[in-house]
Amino acid sequence: MEKEWLKEPNRKEFTYRGYHCFIQRHMQLGHLCGYVDLPKSSKFYGVDYYKISNISVHGDLTYSNWSDSTKKLWRIGFDCAHSDDFLPYGTFALTGTVYRNINYVENQIKQMIDQIIELEKEK
Repeated sequence: MEKEWLKEPNRKEFTYRGYHCFIQRHMQLGHLCGYVDLPKSSKFYGVDYYKISNISVHGDLTYSNWSDSTKKLWRIGFDCAHSDDFLPYGTFALTGTVYRNINYVENQIKQMIDQIIELEKEK
């Protein structure tokens, strides 16, 4: 493994199909997490991640909370700290074999948004 995480930023923000997205590195274990901010108009706005079963993303959704103090946006997300995921700062016992790099996480976020948009059509 070429220690890709040393060459990547610890945070990346971008917009995809009108949704604010960001990637954040977990500072203790070194894995990446991906997030999307949902507007009030979303059918998933205010819904806890464990109640959203129809969005497929790496390791399933593992996060939901307000993204701002005004409660205008609801944030959902996932992490790359699952059984086969390599944790750059983790102990040997907690480290899998596959490092999920920033490009992988960005693609997962985009796929998540594509799914959200399709599901929103079913309102």
